[in-house]
This record gives sequence, C-alpha cells and structure tokens, in this order.
Amino acid sequence: MKVNQFVSNFCFGDAISNNVRILKNKFFEKGISGEIYTQFPDEFSSNESRFFREYEGNSENVLIMHGSTYSEIFDFIKTLPDKKVLIYHNITPPDFFRGYSDFFVEHLNKGLLQVRSLSEVFDLALGVSEFNCKNLREMGFQNVQKVPLYIDFSKYSDSAFDSSLGEIFSRKGKNILFVGRMAPNKKQEDIIKVFYLYRKYFDINAHLILAGDFAGMEEYYGRILALISELSLERFVKITGKVSDFDLNYLYRNCDLFLSMSEHEGFFVPVIESFYFNLPVMAYRAGAVSETMGDGGIIFDSKDFISVAENMNKIFSDLDFRTKLLSKQKSSLSNFISSNDDFKILELVRNL
Repeated sequence: MKVNQFVSNFCFGDAISNNVRILKNKFFEKGISGEIYTQFPDEFSSNESRFFREYEGNSENVLIMHGSTYSEIFDFIKTLPDKKVLIYHNITPPDFFRGYSDFFVEHLNKGLLQVRSLSEVFDLALGVSEFNCKNLREMGFQNVQKVPLYIDFSKYSDSAFDSSLGEIFSRKGKNILFVGRMAPNKKQEDIIKVFYLYRKYFDINAHLILAGDFAGMEEYYGRILALISELSLERFVKITGKVSDFDLNYLYRNCDLFLSMSEHEGFFVPVIESFYFNLPVMAYRAGAVSETMGDGGIIFDSKDFISVAENMNKIFSDLDFRTKLLSKQKSSLSNFISSNDDFKILELVRNL
C-alpha cells in the first residue's frame, strides 16, 4: 500500500503544505511510501511534487486529498479506484470577500458546492479541528474523525538573532504582531483600530507588525493602507508581505504580544507558534480559534476595541497576570505537542 497526497496549491511556508510534508515523512517512518501531487506548485516546492494528472490510480493505494478551496483535482480523483480520504482544512465563507474580489467569491462558492457534492466519494473524512468536523457533517459526510494538524517544531529552533526586519525593533514601545495573509476574514482593519486606541491611551511609542502575503488581495490591501493613513499611523504600522521562516521566527522572538481579530479560522497555526515562543496571545473567538488556544491566552467574545486595548495594557503592566497567562499557554502548547505525537491517521488509513 502507498499513501499518496493531493493538494491544490503546494507552497513554501504554507501551513497546509507543511502538514502534507510532515504526513509524508510520518508515513515513510512507518514503512509506507507515497508521493505528493498538486496542480500549482511554487518555485520552491516543484521538486517535491508531481503534477496531479500524472497519477494513474491503484486500488491497493490510499489517496488523501487536502481540501481548502475549489480544485480540478477533486473531479480528477473521484473516478480513481484508490481508497479515498479527505482532510478538510475549511473553506472561508465567500461573503467575506464581497466588495473586494469577485473572483474569490465565485471561487470559494464553487469550492463549497464541490466539497458538498463529494460526500459519497470519500471513504473517510477528517478535520483538523472539531469546527471543521462539524462543517463536514453539515455537508453530508458520514464517516468523520478529528485528527491533529501536524507542525514541525524543529523549524523554530533557528536562533534568528539577525534579520532584515531588525530595524523594526530599534525603536521604543511595545511591538504588537499579527501573522496571517491579508484577507477580509482576518480583519486586519480591526487590529489597526485596536492598535490606534492602545497607542492613544497607553503607549504612544507602540508599533504594529502585520506579517503575511497580500497577493490577490490588492483591493483589500489598498483599503488597509487608506485606514492606516486616515489614522496617521504610517510610521507605526509595518506590513511585511510574505516572510521567510527565519524572519518569522525573528518576529515571534522580538514582539511583545500577538493580537488576532480574525472572524474565520479552520485552525490557527500562529497561535501555536506564539505559544511556542512564549508570546502572549489575545484573540477574538471565531471558528476554531478558541479550540486551537485551549486554556491558553485571552479569548474575547466582543469586539469592544477599547476593552481589548485595556487588556493589552494589563498584560504589560500586571506581572502576575502575565505570568499566569504565559503558564496557561505553556500548558496548552504541551497538550498540542502531545497530540502531534499521536499518529491516529495511520490506524484510520489501515482500517479502510
């Protein structure tokens, strides 16, 4: 038996692509080989994958499809004789993109309809969070199980003492961080509004770093830049674009707090990364955010911007509060690492 994985976009630095790589290695350690097939590899990952239409199918093999968007691969694999497993990473609701990108609205709508239409095709459907599993059941999937999203923590071991982003930290004041692609569901505009109030009332020297790719989201990016200008924050907000693992490690090590106002997450890797770097986390409760955080960090249910800013200040001004917060984050991280040690998917695949 081989376990072959299919993913629409196979990219450097992408959480789903990283999960694909880790799964391949884990199966290989158990004596099970397999290839990675994709439609859109980036320039850094093309040597690790093959074009999906090269695969011929084999009834002895297991095929794992990673679903997060509309893909021609779904239509390609549904007639193959392989045993089929879907790992669902969630598809962002299209309404978030109305007014920003007609392409994304149509593409995400097609993706949701496509996944829903294939509930009878897959022998097993897996979600990397209970939130994703619930979505799968609502779409008609029957054999649904939760499995961990695997993270390679070794990539965080780089000391990253120097970086092209070092100039960000040569200034006074606290550094607030958000990591995630520039997109309407991530609500970078709400982060900026909270940051504006935090600077106004608590730390006039504070800086905000928004790390993440904005390719394809130029309309939304333009509105973010307009908001920054309207609030006269040009000198205090840094938008990095896509960053390397090295620079990302540097940001996590040198920032003072991670703030998220995102309104849709199927899983939230930056939370786990922040926990790993002992960075306090505050996040709005949405999707799988609170599930990812466990008992760690501060989760809030209302977008009361001044209240969020006050709690940011409390983390910095109340040492006992901060110490307890970081202790809970450490415990949540330990629980997550334990789940990564459990290779539950192997048993599920063998029982197909």
